[in-house]
Amino acid sequence: MADFTLTAFPPGTAVEVFERSDFPAVPLVPQGAPGGRTPVTTGTVDSSGDLALTGLDTGVPYLAYAKVGDVHRYVRFWVAPAEDSPVVIYDSDDAPVSGKRLVVRLDGSGDVDSLEVEDA
Repeated sequence: MADFTLTAFPPGTAVEVFERSDFPAVPLVPQGAPGGRTPVTTGTVDSSGDLALTGLDTGVPYLAYAKVGDVHRYVRFWVAPAEDSPVVIYDSDDAPVSGKRLVVRLDGSGDVDSLEVEDA
């Protein structure tokens, strides 16, 4: 479990966070209210615009939802693993892919030259 700070909503906004997998049959960003789904966590944006979230799993895609005025707003995010954690590769449905690894090749100046997914 990880702690995470999100800065995407105005101060004082009540926010609910859902796993992206709770919305399997909707577009990348849903429309309207979440409709009966149970959030994994909730919080209120503080006066500096930060929303402190706790208990989130690393590498899991999430959706933060809030109604701002009359507008239903969603923000997609995920909590990155610690720097020493292995990279997790996801398919187009946000499901982890096993048996694969990400290979990053750098050029002579240390910039990324190529990214490839290979069999592990």
